[in-house]
Amino acid sequence: MSDSQPESLKPDSKVADEVADKLHNELCYLRGENESLRQELKAANKQLAEWDKELDQLHARNGDLGL
Repeated sequence: MSDSQPESLKPDSKVADEVADKLHNELCYLRGENESLRQELKAANKQLAEWDKELDQLHARNGDLGL
């Protein structure tokens, strides 16, 4: 930026630092939320795989029961 600009048009470094800090904090929070959701999804997928295996075993044992 040029030094010839009026003071009112120059960026306020304190405000910029505060905004940067808020954005950084929000990003950290969202990364934590993302990881938490990934863990939940992983657990749900594991449960679904177990249920799928059980269903396959029941079908193998019982056939289609004439359905």
